[in-house]
Amino acid sequence: DLCQGTQPDASAKLNHTFVICNLIRGTPQRVDGGPENVFDDKSEWSSSLYACASAVKATVKSVTFFYNGTDARSENLVVKEIKEKEYASEDDMPLWGVEDSPLELEVFQPIWGIVDPAYDKFQNISTVRAKSLYLLGSGSLSQVRWELDPGFVHRNLPASIAPIGAFITIFSSVANSLSPNDVVGKTSMSLWLKWRDLSRSADSASTILKLLWTDFVASAVVGTKGVLGARNAQPEHAADVSVVPLVHKIRYRWRYGIPAFLLLACMSLIAVVAALSLLTGRSNIEKMRYRVNQTSLGRVLTTLFEPQSSNFAMSTADWSKNKAEKHVDLGKNRPMAGLEPQPQIIAEDPSPEKTKASEIYKG
Repeated sequence: DLCQGTQPDASAKLNHTFVICNLIRGTPQRVDGGPENVFDDKSEWSSSLYACASAVKATVKSVTFFYNGTDARSENLVVKEIKEKEYASEDDMPLWGVEDSPLELEVFQPIWGIVDPAYDKFQNISTVRAKSLYLLGSGSLSQVRWELDPGFVHRNLPASIAPIGAFITIFSSVANSLSPNDVVGKTSMSLWLKWRDLSRSADSASTILKLLWTDFVASAVVGTKGVLGARNAQPEHAADVSVVPLVHKIRYRWRYGIPAFLLLACMSLIAVVAALSLLTGRSNIEKMRYRVNQTSLGRVLTTLFEPQSSNFAMSTADWSKNKAEKHVDLGKNRPMAGLEPQPQIIAEDPSPEKTKASEIYKG
């Protein structure tokens, strides 16, 4: 309580800033020179202990970004710069307003935000003109569950509940073994390694709480802005909302189709040549059938050995009647059918005493 400075029964005043204090034990670091991801027996490890006091500050940022609107994807949004907004004078600073109520902070989370100057000194509103505003709240234990737990239903005021509830959720998730929120990396090796790197020093250890807080708050407040006019009570004056239709499309990368395109081009060329040959009379069905018969092994063998009863011009039906069951043995140690040798005179010796002749066997 001394660190947090706010008692549970504190009222909603601007000086009752929310502060929550805790100890953070860093992820163990191996100090004996061994592999950092292996817990060997008798290995030596060191774990840092950090004391932290956390608060929530609302401020206005100036963001410079670029967006390519041709395609509705988050990758097209590029943030170039984020910096604190600069003001020429104190009068240009925003006027922050906080709900003023007699209720205690342990049972009440005040509504806050930037208000119009016309509401300055307004009843039930505490105002302050400054660059930023530290949110109100009590970091002490409360009878009301303010953590962002979907199992407990309470008022749905994200801007009021989420900033304080995110910190309470972080620390309650560590203490509660049944919590579905794994904030220390018990079930995620990648998260455990990230926390190990960030817990090496006090400066980077604070980033752990910032990342966890951002994760919980973003999940709690995204999509909660109303569009039904003032206080969501004027449907006839609903605000204009830009809607980008998301259409699922299947896109093909043409470079992967180059082999298919080349094959299609070759087939098209062959088809064109075949069509021209058919139109000019250089090729027809009979000639194609004749060429196909020349590729048949059975037709080739019977035509070679018995040309008097088999040829390539015969129809399949006629050839099957006579030659379909003929056996031709091409074994190495078996005689192979052949034609009778036909002698042919190649050259004669001009000598009157003797004539020389040679024979060539065809077949």
